[in-house]
Amino acid sequence: MLVLKEEEQTWFEQVCYRVKRITGIGVKPDFLILGGQKCGSTTLFGTLIQHPDIFRPRKKEPMYFTHRFNRRAAWYRANFPSYPVKAARKLMGKRFVTFEASPYYLFHPLAPQRVRSQLPDVKLIALLREPVERAYSHYQHMIRINRETLKFEDAIAKEEERLSGEREKMLSEDGFNSDSFRFLSYKARGIYVDQLMEWTKEFPRERLLVLQTEALKRDPQAVTDRVLDFLGLPRWNGFVHKPENVGGYKEPMGSAIREELRTYFKPHNERLWTWLGERWDWE
Repeated sequence: MLVLKEEEQTWFEQVCYRVKRITGIGVKPDFLILGGQKCGSTTLFGTLIQHPDIFRPRKKEPMYFTHRFNRRAAWYRANFPSYPVKAARKLMGKRFVTFEASPYYLFHPLAPQRVRSQLPDVKLIALLREPVERAYSHYQHMIRINRETLKFEDAIAKEEERLSGEREKMLSEDGFNSDSFRFLSYKARGIYVDQLMEWTKEFPRERLLVLQTEALKRDPQAVTDRVLDFLGLPRWNGFVHKPENVGGYKEPMGSAIREELRTYFKPHNERLWTWLGERWDWE
């Protein structure tokens, strides 16, 4: 999780948060980066906070609408600048936009309803990576944080058993959080179209911007321009585009499991492209 130290904030942002401590609750975020996990949301976050009209949260990913939803809304709102700061920007004739980026939001079955209940006017951004590579990156991250002990092939084979009934319990049991669903969902998280459709049950399609991770890597300025257009902010050429949160692998993915996953994801990718109305270069 990216937490910004005070010395990493501009003088104006430092004033913002000090004012908030005095005046109380923060504003609501204007947009959310929903994920997916290991799809570049930290990189996009690190780029957007450089824009002069975009104010960073205290924490990149508070994960409030997933496994921290038992906390008060005031706890969540404290992550953002205060109302007087927003009003001051408006009086100066300047824009003010703030946001957060919690990659579990896209996949969590209750997040769309929870977000709509508290942020009905929020804009949404989803960043999607080719699902085979995403699954392996996810697995390697779980190894690094000691959440996984199996070999990749075995973890893929055991996923259905590990996740069996977990989603249903999350939907039916108030306050239930599943570590298996959150941490060990290598294949399930790559079926993007089903996750996006859950969000568009709660929000109009035009309020959801879907981006390709590979496009962000190839041409970060063009993708960032799309985000700014979506948010109604002026384009800006002062960004320093830098990959963030990039982990290395001790060994590459095996060719057999790669082909197995390509076959598995192919029909789901086709459904995604039909839903999006555009075809991506994942093949």
